[in-house]
Amino acid sequence: MLFRVRNLIDNEMHLYSDKDCAEITKPVDDLSLTAYIQEMIRTSHQSLRTEGIEIDRYNERAKEDTYFKLYRLYLKKNHLSFTYFRSYLSSILRSHGLTITYDKDDKDVKDDNINSNKNVKDDMNDIALQIKKEDAENIIHSTPINSDEYSRLAESRKEKTRDENLSMKRYVLTNTFDRKYDDPLTLEWVQTNIHHVIGYRNFRLYEKMTKEKALSECIDKINRLSKQKMVENTKKIRMLRPNKGEGENSSSESEGSDVESPYRRKQIKKNIHTHIHYDKAPHRLYHCLQFIFMAGFSSLGDNRKIKIDYNALHAYCKENESTMRAVFGSKVMHWKGMLDGSEKKALSKFVNQKLEACLGVRLTPTSKGSDMKYKLNHLFVL
Repeated sequence: MLFRVRNLIDNEMHLYSDKDCAEITKPVDDLSLTAYIQEMIRTSHQSLRTEGIEIDRYNERAKEDTYFKLYRLYLKKNHLSFTYFRSYLSSILRSHGLTITYDKDDKDVKDDNINSNKNVKDDMNDIALQIKKEDAENIIHSTPINSDEYSRLAESRKEKTRDENLSMKRYVLTNTFDRKYDDPLTLEWVQTNIHHVIGYRNFRLYEKMTKEKALSECIDKINRLSKQKMVENTKKIRMLRPNKGEGENSSSESEGSDVESPYRRKQIKKNIHTHIHYDKAPHRLYHCLQFIFMAGFSSLGDNRKIKIDYNALHAYCKENESTMRAVFGSKVMHWKGMLDGSEKKALSKFVNQKLEACLGVRLTPTSKGSDMKYKLNHLFVL
């Protein structure tokens, strides 16, 4: 429990926390956490705490699969927050510009425990890399399927098994990157390309187009999809709309007839709502193409090393700020009027994040200094 007493005259704020927070410790290393979870499964009567963990009945232990490791990391973060509560609180107050002094009886308070937060982040990164590696290995060892088998599984309404889902992922990956469905795959190739399937599809489509043709094709696609969705939604709304005169007959005559229900009315509203919130993918792609051309490249296949026109790129982002905030779903996107060093750094980070997601490329520097040049770096491997 946290109690606060504010002394406005002395410009001081006194914070008191239960000493139990400092005395009680919980396991935070992987070995101790594993033993902690195993004991919790054995003794706990609350099934919700261990729901989702697979149990090896023969060895009477929990299987250390991906879910187990994520749950262990979740407990680790909670235990660190619980054990080092006062250290975290001190760092938060310092970050707001406050000066911290401790009570005379709290000489044993050690602020270096805050470094454990860095260890948690490192562990999270390690586990994320390990999960990606396991996912890639599962795809490599999955059963290869051809286009006919993929179509059959995709059209089937039956719930797919884990092996079938992995086989479908493998087919999508090999088909996107023009590999035979039964080609042997390497771990490095799968780990690199598995996150750039959509990006490479878009890149391949617009790679050899000039600026005018690429933007024209993208705009035509946006208009075509918008009209198509509008027609589809209009048809659905008309099908759900009740006929004239329906419900006006007496109750004896209307038995067995289709009467408008509140569920139908809700469904009509849902279709209208879906039409308003259109598909944003083509719009994201349009802005990403504009990023490439505003930077100074002639096309996606441009291999030149150029000096980026940050002024044009910044002007475009500022001019389309509200539109891009809606399209990309970015909560913070407010560009300054002046392009200084921090603004240029934020702009580079923002543009590269969007290019990586939509096209699988990044603007990478090839030199240092005032005359810094950039190239389009492909994040996928062919």
